[in-house]
Amino acid sequence: MGTHQSPPFQRRMLGKKLRELREGAGLKAAEVARRTEISTGRLSRIENGEVAPDIPLAKFLLDLYVIPVNDWEPYLEQVRAARRAKGWWQAYGVAARGFLALETAATTVRTFQLAYMPGLLQTEDHIRAVFQQLSGSRGRAWIDNQVRVRMIRQQRLHATDDQLVLATVIDHTVLRREVGSREVMQAQLHHLIEMAALPNVTLQVMPAEAGTHVGMDGAFTVLSFPGANEPDLAYIENVAGSFQIEKKSRSRPVQSVSVGFSCRPSIQPIRSP
Repeated sequence: MGTHQSPPFQRRMLGKKLRELREGAGLKAAEVARRTEISTGRLSRIENGEVAPDIPLAKFLLDLYVIPVNDWEPYLEQVRAARRAKGWWQAYGVAARGFLALETAATTVRTFQLAYMPGLLQTEDHIRAVFQQLSGSRGRAWIDNQVRVRMIRQQRLHATDDQLVLATVIDHTVLRREVGSREVMQAQLHHLIEMAALPNVTLQVMPAEAGTHVGMDGAFTVLSFPGANEPDLAYIENVAGSFQIEKKSRSRPVQSVSVGFSCRPSIQPIRSP
């Protein structure tokens, strides 16, 4: 499932475009809300990609932003795409907005993991062991759904159409941390070797001998999207929640870290025997 099939991502792109059109027309949000007779809160949700406007409102906005009628159709098609069916992951109880909507639309994922095995490279038994630990009071159905979602995400690594490119660096302690059982970890390590042989997967390990490095501050992921005008997005998650960095001035340091890791000679690549 690519960008054109990810309604949440389409809403995000549509919101950014509508904000750009409003600012290009020199209009404040409060003025647009007054003239369209909607609340500033609703306009904010539209521009933040949380909801999509209906077609009549979209036409009103385009007219307000002085877009010629003959140029409306590409924008209206974007509105239709943003209002289509829910993302596939919502059938499994996963929130409409969040990382999955972004990853589904991405073409490349670059990630550094300090404690966890990268989710896209985990075996089914490893995934289940992780979510059993995190389940708390949630039942078996929640665990099954989480496992299924992660397995579906992994399918893009093997796809011929809409294939995902993955470049990941993991700290050496990830390989030593037993998750599930000894047998689960043995199968996981064999799986890593198989996945590293894929042409679209780059897997490297940060050895202890590398000493202090900037990745010690925590795990992160950088997503790249199709289209020259869509900037990379840095995604950082911790025990308190998660946040995204989209502005180039703020995401560049994170991008530099991910690129720098891939070039460091001290990082050992995992290869097939």
